[in-house]
Amino acid sequence: YRVNMFRCRDGSSKETPSPAPETPADVRRLFNEGWSIQWLQPQQEHDALAAFVAVLESEFGSLVGVNAYLTPPGTQGLAPHWDDVEVFVLQLGGRKSWKLHKSTSASPLPPEAQTLPRYSSGDLDASSLSPVMMHPNLLPGDFLYLPRGIIHHAP
Repeated sequence: YRVNMFRCRDGSSKETPSPAPETPADVRRLFNEGWSIQWLQPQQEHDALAAFVAVLESEFGSLVGVNAYLTPPGTQGLAPHWDDVEVFVLQLGGRKSWKLHKSTSASPLPPEAQTLPRYSSGDLDASSLSPVMMHPNLLPGDFLYLPRGIIHHAP
């Protein structure tokens, strides 16, 4: 399978089910219990999505990765974190409220001398975050761009 499941109940740390789901029935049961589903590379199963990814790769001149997430209403899938890649979120159904924060790292270097993160952050404690700088609420069809290194979560 190219499916992962996780949830974040305390606002700061992601947990994964044990044992991991082995069947579609396991995935359905866990989803109904509040676990999020992460589908890796869904374009391998969907021709129209694969064609869209090919267009994006051609336009950007780089590889494009795709993950799809399904989170039960009223739950949080991932803890606050930043990614080491540019992230584009397309809300397909339901609604999701996001919180975006500036990096919490202090650097003695001037902004022009700083570098972008080379690795994702892992889970960040919510109490360590800078104040919310944006709080977008996504509806079906909405699109959100998350620059590399921006701390984000959708509680």
